[in-house]
Amino acid sequence: MDRALLKYIVFGNQKSGTTAIASLIADFGGLSKQMDIPEFWEAEQSIHSGRLSFESFVNANPHRYAVSLLKEPCLTFFYDDVLKVFPDSRHIFVVRHPADNIRSMLDRLKVPGDLEDVELADGFHKAWRDVFYGSLLNLKGSEKYIERLARRWVIATEVYLKNRDRMLLAKYEDFVCDKYGFIKRTAEKLGIEQKNDISGLLDIQYQSRGSGRGKPLAEFFGKSNIGIINDVCRPYLKEFSYSELK
Repeated sequence: MDRALLKYIVFGNQKSGTTAIASLIADFGGLSKQMDIPEFWEAEQSIHSGRLSFESFVNANPHRYAVSLLKEPCLTFFYDDVLKVFPDSRHIFVVRHPADNIRSMLDRLKVPGDLEDVELADGFHKAWRDVFYGSLLNLKGSEKYIERLARRWVIATEVYLKNRDRMLLAKYEDFVCDKYGFIKRTAEKLGIEQKNDISGLLDIQYQSRGSGRGKPLAEFFGKSNIGIINDVCRPYLKEFSYSELK
């Protein structure tokens, strides 16, 4: 496998806008793309435990990496491994306000945001169960669900903060305010020339809209859970010019 073919990798927490941003950058530059790696979801626990090396996984699934641009949020938490295997790739980190990010994850999992604690219903892929329970991040059993997801956001953003010299930051809120301008500016920073007109693709709903998205965050989470998100994420909010929820 020619690893040099993979030039751009998009990182970020789940449900932070990585799919829309990555897909539009690739379309803008006429780049081949891979959105998510289902095989990685099956192997994630083995790689995390050390039973399988990330490089061995890549070698066994070359078709997923034979593209110019890859997006897979799970790789965020294996950043050092990715860097070793693809040392010459350029990296984009997508961030979203933690409250919006957590709400979007809970909408995906059909879980309310204002409970003290809750168990995830049966039927979800184990990768999403790992996200919800924080089992691969050593969070399982130590916190209730809102705190676990807030800590997951913190761990993801710490990956960026520790490696910001190698990552181009892409704020989801800036993307929403000016989608075309944002994609154009981001592509230019990456040295990607425009090959296609993406104006007709900007409002595609890449993933289903959650039922909680229309609710004010204060109503969706309730006072107690808003306090948890603020307490856990507070040290990191200013790094991205985010404000606490009221």
